Amino acid sequence: MPFKSKAQQRFMFAAEAKGELKPGTARKWAHETKDIKALPDHVKRAFMIGVVNELNKLATYKSPKDAPDFKTMKANRVKLTPEERALVMERKAVWHFNHAGPSPAVWKSVVNGKAWFVTNTHRAYNVCPTVNGAIGRYHAFIKSTA
Repeated sequence: MPFKSKAQQRFMFAAEAKGELKPGTARKWAHETKDIKALPDHVKRAFMIGVVNELNKLATYKSPKDAPDFKTMKANRVKLTPEERALVMERKAVWHFNHAGPSPAVWKSVVNGKAWFVTNTHRAYNVCPTVNGAIGRYHAFIKSTA
């Protein structure tokens, strides 16, 4: 799908850098865009709603193939750093299931020296190598399975 505006192009590359989109998606769209320099800065809102729906479909891709299985990650769970926890809380990737306040919906596991960020419910889970990617997957998919 080609880009329709420069704003969409900036958004796609930023979302990919955060791990919220499948790697290579923005580059593929850029390749399919005939004249990037001629793109308008913005397009009408109604069109963008369709684009956002397409992006949401792309954001729910499966966990990486090299990710450990869920039991292994759960056994190797570690605390989020204060910076990671603050980011999760700031971006509202949280669960509201107790009276003590919201709890992070993203947790961290270190397996064979590599950090993995997990977001899950009792029905589904997603794994990502970045905290931003896990936050994106929480909002795009996991939250709806609660």
